[in-house]
Amino acid sequence: MGKMVVVEGVMGVGKTTLLHQILREIHIPYVEQDFEHNICLDDFYAGADCVFPKQMIFLFSNFHILNSAESNSDCFLSDFCFERSLIMSKKSLMGKELSLYEDSYLYLKQKLTFRKMLIFLYGDDRTILDNIQKRGRPNEKNVTLEYIESCQRSLLDGIHNIGSDEVITININEVDILSQEFVEDLSQKINKFLSLE
Repeated sequence: MGKMVVVEGVMGVGKTTLLHQILREIHIPYVEQDFEHNICLDDFYAGADCVFPKQMIFLFSNFHILNSAESNSDCFLSDFCFERSLIMSKKSLMGKELSLYEDSYLYLKQKLTFRKMLIFLYGDDRTILDNIQKRGRPNEKNVTLEYIESCQRSLLDGIHNIGSDEVITININEVDILSQEFVEDLSQKINKFLSLE
């Protein structure tokens, strides 16, 4: 059975930054969500209509990325977990749409068999929004503080239902995720997980 080490959290919390630091210590494949080429994000963050088809596109895109990674490597790093899809869908879907989404999610999830180590980043909502505004991605220009608060609350509430072999939670306002000492300590924990039979 393969293994995935996932760094999760809301956008702007530092997932990619931390992953790049980890990759300096541990040389394994890395996958990420394709934000730059996702044609739905502008409308999605703006609260536009047709949320259900957009959520389905995210679901199948995320499945394809993780399924391909699992097929091509015994272990890999990721900046998202598949369970995130279901957690976030419950913010915007209801009724028959949510039921259909959940059925699709469960069908796809059973095809992903890797063991998982979850590193969850969270922090002050304002700090996270400032990070988003500094990086200036066009498809994130409509993200609000309220949206960040809501997403972070949903992920924090759902973190223990993700079904990971190991969970590490990190408050970015209390830990310098760029410090060499922190990255080395975290990398040791990751290596220990990857070495498990």
